[in-house]
Amino acid sequence: MANLLFVVHGMGIHHPPGTGDDAQHDWCYDIQEKLDEIASHYEGFDMADFRFSKQVEIVPITYDEPFRNLLAGWNREAAELQKTIAEEGIKQAPSVIDWLAQVDGQAQETFFWSHVVDVLLYEFFNQVAKQIRLRVIDQILDAIAAARAKSPVLYVTFLAHSLGTAVLHDSLALLSTQTRASALEGPGFRFNALFMMANVSRILEDEIDPLRVYRSVVCPPNAMNRPRYFNNYWNVRHRLDPIPAVRPFGPVDWNSQYYRDIRLQNISRFNVHSFTHYLEDPEVHRPLISFAAGRSSLVPKGEPYRPPTLPCLQVMQEFERDARALMAMVQGQTTPFELIKAATQFLALAEKAKTACGRDSLDT
Repeated sequence: MANLLFVVHGMGIHHPPGTGDDAQHDWCYDIQEKLDEIASHYEGFDMADFRFSKQVEIVPITYDEPFRNLLAGWNREAAELQKTIAEEGIKQAPSVIDWLAQVDGQAQETFFWSHVVDVLLYEFFNQVAKQIRLRVIDQILDAIAAARAKSPVLYVTFLAHSLGTAVLHDSLALLSTQTRASALEGPGFRFNALFMMANVSRILEDEIDPLRVYRSVVCPPNAMNRPRYFNNYWNVRHRLDPIPAVRPFGPVDWNSQYYRDIRLQNISRFNVHSFTHYLEDPEVHRPLISFAAGRSSLVPKGEPYRPPTLPCLQVMQEFERDARALMAMVQGQTTPFELIKAATQFLALAEKAKTACGRDSLDT
């Protein structure tokens, strides 16, 4: 049996493995290292030849090249973005430009252009979104075909973060409407599990699209007996992460035996939205490692894995206060514009706390 773990990144620059300026240290290698480190604290993963990435093939899904191609001609200039928005006839986006001209501080502007602009491009530039979905579908089908050539039985798990949750949902929903869906494994095929961390698929769903997030095939078994791709669905967000709190994902009729809604409490780095921060929490990595490797349970060995501890008590208190205030501002908000503002403000807030403390990393 072949174990596949598809990993879908969030906002920001993510070069495909082995390419770009950081070819020797690409984004998915960081995720693999973290999973190997955490899994080594459990029996069966604690030797080099049996580490997690030896037992599970980690397949990175990289989709941000269309973003980078579009941004290359703008040179981070709001005027250029505004010109393109006018040419494309995008009605909802000008409010983003007006807000960008008034953002509070260089940090917010920096994070908008380096990370959060991806949300704007995916939501409002339809041709870019279509390119991305088709690119993701190709990567999934190619990896499944390659794995099936080695082993007829596949155990497939998906792990998506932030913007990647919307991209993955939309790509799989699109795939389900195409004849290419037959390239999976027949009408009875199911992916094993889906882990959606900082899920923004609902706020970025297309109101006109009949394949909306609660009714698409990207779901576990439920009372409605709809077609589905997954046997299990984990929805995870942190109590201080405002990004998935804008129109949060929360179906009310999904079977709790197969759908788990998790709220994380611990803080191991100021950027609680980051991919790594989510993985470091036992409520995420224990079921993820278990499902991805096809284990019914995990048995700790030796010292349990302990996430990093932030030593700056006063900075931590100030960060929590400011993060709670930001969370209060986004409660009840329902538009992608509010998501863009919340993401920009939060990343700048986390960077400010990191600088004040002198530790931690700001990864997304």
